[in-house]
Amino acid sequence: MKRFWHTCLAMIASATMTAGVANAQNNWNAPSEIGSYQSILSRAGYGQETNVATAARQAIGNVAGSGSINLPNSGILNQGMVTGGFNGGEIVNGGMPFDGSPRSVPMNGMNGSVGAPMMGQSFDAGPVMTQPRMSQPRMVGGCTSCSGSAVGGQVSSAPMIGGGYVDSGYSMGNAYNGVVGGTIACGSAPGPDPGYHPPIYSAPFQASPAVGQIFNGGRRGANANWVAGLYAMSFARDYEDNRSLSFNPSGQTLSTNDADEGDFGGYGVSLARRTCSGRGIEFRYWAFNPDATAQLDGMAVATALPTLDQLQHVPSGRDLEEIYNAATNHVLVRNTDINNFEVNLLNNGGSYTTRRGRAANFELLGGFRWFQFDETLSYISNNPALTAVSPTQTTYQSFVSNDLLGFQLGCRNEICLSGRWRAFGGISTGIFNNRVNSRQRFFDQSGSVPVLTSGVSAGREFDYSDQQDQVALLGELDLGLTYNVSQRLRARFGYRTFGVAGIALAADQIPYNFTNTNRIQTANTNGSLLLHGGYLGLEACF
Repeated sequence: MKRFWHTCLAMIASATMTAGVANAQNNWNAPSEIGSYQSILSRAGYGQETNVATAARQAIGNVAGSGSINLPNSGILNQGMVTGGFNGGEIVNGGMPFDGSPRSVPMNGMNGSVGAPMMGQSFDAGPVMTQPRMSQPRMVGGCTSCSGSAVGGQVSSAPMIGGGYVDSGYSMGNAYNGVVGGTIACGSAPGPDPGYHPPIYSAPFQASPAVGQIFNGGRRGANANWVAGLYAMSFARDYEDNRSLSFNPSGQTLSTNDADEGDFGGYGVSLARRTCSGRGIEFRYWAFNPDATAQLDGMAVATALPTLDQLQHVPSGRDLEEIYNAATNHVLVRNTDINNFEVNLLNNGGSYTTRRGRAANFELLGGFRWFQFDETLSYISNNPALTAVSPTQTTYQSFVSNDLLGFQLGCRNEICLSGRWRAFGGISTGIFNNRVNSRQRFFDQSGSVPVLTSGVSAGREFDYSDQQDQVALLGELDLGLTYNVSQRLRARFGYRTFGVAGIALAADQIPYNFTNTNRIQTANTNGSLLLHGGYLGLEACF
């Protein structure tokens, strides 16, 4: 059932990512690359100014009746396309008289007058628009979304024809030139401004008919963005102190560490949203469900567990030591179920320069984590029936469940290596409450449970469980590289180490004296778990 829900969750996350990208306003080659953490913030609008965008909207509001356009502050109509009729043959963008004759019209916020008319063209009464001379403005604080309609026209989010962004780190000859902190190139030192330099359009300034809306990086790009990821993972784990279970005359043995799950596969999904303030929220989930089996054969195979002669199989009248020692083989089966879910609040921590002069950024995180580790260890004796009532299979089973709930703090770092490659690292740690459930029991193939013949619990069936809350410590270290596949897609290659102290392990519950039920009734929570391995995945921005 858990595998079913894991599969459903992965399918939902994948469908969400696909739908989000399909509905994005720009196509896969549009100027919104996510090759770095800086570009993710840039697309969310982080560090861009509001005054120019405000000026553009005010200018559009002035295009009525008078036919003139006043541009406050800088006098640049940025990210806008102006359509509609104009009275009196006035000039659009400072150089397009309706009667075809050159004229110079003073404009607010600009020194001198704007001429540079386009000669030989006249406009009767149709709408006139020009491509913007500059691209996204930089924000000093807050974010501005130019989503309102202009007088006489609409607002368009389509990227500019003939232009594009040039990522300074790209070696592909695009047109984007913006990196966090005033960085002019990937290896350059960032300036004092933590925001992005505005990308610059490469298209020539030209007049053309328009339908359009004001381009502001996409409907969502103005104030927030989403990044969804899907990952394949291959991990391994460190095991408990080895405990001997069986041996045969040939010197072969069976111990708890023989049921080694080796490298086991899993998957992970993530979804993060960041806003133009540099803050955001992130959801992460990953899971593993490995198992392993080990077997010891031989007609004279014997158990190494002590005091099994103090437990009796009632239907046959035999004690468990006799039953295990008469087996044809002993089998050890380990089943593990691991789940991790996180909700983290994100905050841009700032930019800095490495000793080698490379641009770098870091992000702070803090949030809630649920980590579940369930493990079952089954030690099975397979035996042809000695008598009509003898068991053909007898099993000792140790089960533990650890549910860790708590809060964590951490940070992440990203360093620009080249145009498409970035190195990243992250660390997080927290203190958690561990709700532990444990159960130990013997049973045969028909479910019959043996009874103790000595000790304080003589006459009782051997089936004990415990539940308790303990403090556990959890830490995670994440290192790797990202590669910018396209302007909306990047690949992530990472290595992760995940450690937990203060949990219950199945093998640690096996007693050295099965008659000491006081000890058996209390779960041993002094174990530790170390998961480590590599992963790779794709992340899409929309």
